[in-house]
Amino acid sequence: TPTLLTFLRKAFSSPISSNSTTQNSNSSNVLKDIIWGAFLGILFVIFLIFLDYKNIIYLGSARAFRTAAFEMVTEPQTIKYVEESLGWKFISMDIYNAITEEMKDIQKQIEERHAEIEENGKKLEKCRLEAPVVKKEHDEIMARMTVLFPELNKFCGECKWYGPTSCEERMNYLMQTYGNKEWETKLDLMKATPNCMKG
Repeated sequence: TPTLLTFLRKAFSSPISSNSTTQNSNSSNVLKDIIWGAFLGILFVIFLIFLDYKNIIYLGSARAFRTAAFEMVTEPQTIKYVEESLGWKFISMDIYNAITEEMKDIQKQIEERHAEIEENGKKLEKCRLEAPVVKKEHDEIMARMTVLFPELNKFCGECKWYGPTSCEERMNYLMQTYGNKEWETKLDLMKATPNCMKG
């Protein structure tokens, strides 16, 4: 038939050099078949092991393989070698859970500290805004007390109260410790310690 003759003509008219190309193509195909065969074989073995693990089928060799693999992986020397090679440290779930809980507690403490810092910042800003008003009131009170008690002008803050402590340092200590007023503290110091009085 014409179709058969056409096929034979094409087959015999092909160049002889095409033999090498065909051989290379065949080698490549064989290599691909080997790779795919090995890959599918591995998948099939994994699938069988999975079925055995789920108790769908029973394979003694698969269970023995799993047991041997687990023992090898959990062996202390193997774990130590893997840790040294990867630079990691394997820990148990109990230790991991304890670390996780500790990190949660630390995060909670950090959030609480941030809230405290924010609250203290608001208080500090409030004090900063109120400071000029308080200072003005303080100066007015001291001016009135100076009129009532002229001897307040004789107070010597830089003079020595006792040892290295100055009269002003002693005054601040008494005010902070006992809540005394400034003008009262100055008068008491000058009465008790003449060194704190000028001239």
